[in-house]
Amino acid sequence: NVFNSANAIIRFGKLFLELVNNVTDKIKGMIKEEVNKVSLK
Repeated sequence: NVFNSANAIIRFGKLFLELVNNVTDKIKGMIKEEVNKVSLK
């Protein structure tokens, strides 16, 4: 069924975007920590 596969793709896309957002947040947090370490010196 074409509709079912489209739904599956949309669901997968949403999960993928969530994962990307989580990774991006973690990287941003790490960068902030590094910047804080540098600026404290």
